[in-house]
Amino acid sequence: MRRTPAALAVLVVTLTAAAFCLLLAPGPTATAAPAPATETRRAGTVRLTSYATLPAGNASICEGDAYGNAVLVRGPVSDTADLDLTVGGEREPITVPCALASLPDRPTWSCSVHLYWDDGTLAVPEADRLAEQARRWLDDGSAVVLGGDFNHSPRTATPSRFYLAERGDGAHGDFTESDESDPEFFDPAVCPPATTSACRSGETTFGAKKLDYLFFSAPHFRAASADALPLDTAVSDHNRLRVSATAN
Repeated sequence: MRRTPAALAVLVVTLTAAAFCLLLAPGPTATAAPAPATETRRAGTVRLTSYATLPAGNASICEGDAYGNAVLVRGPVSDTADLDLTVGGEREPITVPCALASLPDRPTWSCSVHLYWDDGTLAVPEADRLAEQARRWLDDGSAVVLGGDFNHSPRTATPSRFYLAERGDGAHGDFTESDESDPEFFDPAVCPPATTSACRSGETTFGAKKLDYLFFSAPHFRAASADALPLDTAVSDHNRLRVSATAN
C-alpha cells in the first residue's frame, strides 16, 4: 500500500494486553507504572513519541504486570491527555491515551481506543464520552484521529457516535472510517457497490467480525484506506490494521 509523507505524519498504534506485555520491560519498572508514561525513540530519521496509559495489573493478563494502550505519533508532542471513559460496572478502567502533535498545517489529537466488550450497555456511554471530547477538540480547530478496538461491529450503536450521518443506521459523528470505502467488504443488501461510495463495513479484524477501526476527522483527511494484516497471536488475538490517509 502506497503511503504519502502526509499519511505518515501520524501513526496510531493500539496494543492489546499481549502486545503491551511485550512492549513493557519485565520487572519493577513495568509493575510499578501506575501513571501515564512518555518515551521518545528514534527509528532512522523518524522520531516516534509514545504515550501510554497503564491500568493496574491483572493476574490473568501479563502475569499480573501493568498493561494498557499506547499511542505513537511522528514528531514532537505538545500536549497529552489521559481520557477516563469508565462509566461504572466495567471490570477494569477504560482509559484512552491521546497525544497532540502537528501535521504540516494543523495540530492533531491522536488517541488509542479500547472500549468495553459488552452488549453496548457500557460501551455506548463510553463512546459518547469519547465523541464529546473529540468534538471539543474539533471545535478548537484541531484534527482528530481515533484508532483501536471498539469491540462492536460497524452497524451497531457504539460506532454510530463516530460515523458521519450519511452512513445511516443512526450515525451522528464527525469522522470517516479508514475501510468504509472498500467495496469488497460492502454488504450488498445495504450498500450496493454500484451506487455506494462508502458503507459502515470493512475487512474483519477478529474472526468473522470487524471490531477495530481508525476514524479520521472528516474535514481534515481524505483518501483513507485500510488492510487487515494476517493474524499474529504473539502480538494480539485481533488482526493488526494497517491504515493510510492524506491530510487535507
